[in-house]
Amino acid sequence: KLIERYSDPGEKLIVFMDVNSTIVCNDTVQGKALANTLLSVMFECLEFCPREPYELVFDGHPAVKIAKPKTLKSVVKDVLSDNNEAYASFWTQEQCWRLFAELALHGVLRWSSRGDPFTLDECQKLYQEYLVSLSKVVN
Repeated sequence: KLIERYSDPGEKLIVFMDVNSTIVCNDTVQGKALANTLLSVMFECLEFCPREPYELVFDGHPAVKIAKPKTLKSVVKDVLSDNNEAYASFWTQEQCWRLFAELALHGVLRWSSRGDPFTLDECQKLYQEYLVSLSKVVN
């Protein structure tokens, strides 16, 4: 109701919210910039569906078996297996797009709110759009 009250019908909205300040606090402690936080949030909304069970080896980290659909953020957490330093430094465009491209070779990636496959180009375009919009309202 709150969003409906302060928006126009058909208006495109970006809702940047943080329940109990967990994202902002954690990201601030980790030294994440807005761009890095956006990548992290977007990876929470992206799902990887492997065509068949698949063993991912990424950047020299131990192999991780992916047998069922999971968010890209979950994949990142599995790959980095509690290595806080690696996790904090992962959230760059270079790293995220490399992982996206690698996973796309072995399955389908989907944005959580739609069933159609989601390409790297679409993801990068959406990221840039969100980043521009967020930069206008967040310091």
